[in-house]
Parts: sequence; structure tokens; C-alpha cells
Amino acid sequence: MNLWFASKLKTPTGAIRRKLVAPVAVQALSHNISETGYRCIVCPVTDSDLSRKGIETAAYLSKISGARLILLHVVEQWHKASFMATDSKKWSSLHNEWLEDGRKLLEIIEDKLREEGFNNVEYVLRDGDAEEEIIEITKEKKPDLLVMATDYCSNLEKIFMGDIVERITKKIPCQVLCISK
Repeated sequence: MNLWFASKLKTPTGAIRRKLVAPVAVQALSHNISETGYRCIVCPVTDSDLSRKGIETAAYLSKISGARLILLHVVEQWHKASFMATDSKKWSSLHNEWLEDGRKLLEIIEDKLREEGFNNVEYVLRDGDAEEEIIEITKEKKPDLLVMATDYCSNLEKIFMGDIVERITKKIPCQVLCISK
């Protein structure tokens, strides 16, 4: 598992930009956590092994810093299929099913964390584009850290789709810790 830490850097002109710094171990960050004073950590989640690694990391950082942990799940299917959607009962039922699946996923993760002694946990379920919703929740909740599990895309994918992590990192007011395979 590689961890990438996106930090804000001041350029010689005084502009603030973010840069993905070389892989670091979470344990190496541990000694600085109390100094950083994390009060709130947001962690977008999906039902994947990689996402579970992100959740574990976010929970660990929350535990050692005492920060509130906010789990975010975005139901993207409706947003992606909106050009095909109709007002039919079948589409409405499917949309509600997707939302319920997302709610169940978040409740399972929250319950598991509470069983492990994490009491300062809450979850947020959103419907829409994941990138936009992640940016929006960081504006609303004002976290100190966003922990994202991500598969980095190839250079060819970046050319056609762009790098979602990079776009999010440029638009949010907090630090980003990226967890990759």
C-alpha cells in the first residue's frame, strides 16, 4: 500500500499550490498528528478492498488525533444514467435501491468502527458526481484532512479523463492523503 500526501506549498511568487509528495508511512505521520491538531477527517468510501484500506487509515488517524471521522458515500449511478432516466416507477425504484444500498454500506462501516471503539464517527450519503460531492462536503464540513483511496490512472487515461485526485486536490481547502495499491 502506498500513501501519498498532498500538501500545500508556497511558490516563489507566494501562490499556494498542492503537490503530491513521495510515499510516506502513516506511522511516520503519527508523531506530527498531535501538532497538526486534526479536528475533522473526511473519507470517501465505496465497497472495495482499496476503500477499506482508506477507511482503516482514516480511522487510525482519527483515533490518534481525536478527530471526528466523516464517512462519505456518493451514489453515482443515477447521475451517470440521468440521460436515460425517465419518470417511470421502475427508474424511481432503481434509484431508491441504489440509495438504500449506499445507506446500508455506510451503516455497516459505521457499526464496525463503533464496535472497534471509534465513537466520533458519522456518515453522509450523497447522490451525484463523486468529484463534485467530495469538493462540496469539504466546503461544508471544513475538514483538516481528506483521506482518499484511489487507483492512480495511466498517463493515457489522464490525457482523456484527467486525474480526479489532482482536480479535487486543487479545489479543496484541506490536505489530502491518498491511499493506493
